[in-house]
Amino acid sequence: MFLVSNESNESVIVDTEPLLLFLIGIFDAGRISKIGDKRKYTKSNFDYLYSFLIGKQVMVTPQILTETMKKHFALLSGVTEQYIEKDLILKRDEILRFDVADVSIILLNEVNPQISFITSDSKLFYECHYNGKPVIHIDKIVNNIF
Repeated sequence: MFLVSNESNESVIVDTEPLLLFLIGIFDAGRISKIGDKRKYTKSNFDYLYSFLIGKQVMVTPQILTETMKKHFALLSGVTEQYIEKDLILKRDEILRFDVADVSIILLNEVNPQISFITSDSKLFYECHYNGKPVIHIDKIVNNIF
């Protein structure tokens, strides 16, 4: 877990693509447009995400870190992970519909139900939103609709 500010009691779980946008925006803003599998981000998208995360504790799982490391290994030095056992992930019905990182987010949220999470994965967003989980789609943040 890392703090965007030291004055926070609020936490948020951040999925791979929003984490990449956040980290690259901080460390190498010139590469922001290279982030995203389905969409391209801009500096203003990063600015909105950064504003949203100010004062919050940012949480990730090892599975999110693995996905992020595949893309941008050096940017993860400031992130601490919350361990989720693989056996817990593999026992879940969600594993048939989602990847391991997504199921780890669902489990971490169940352990900490007061913590919202950010994702760019529409399938994960809609299922979690439908089930009443505190999920935020990255588009809402980067388009300044929060």
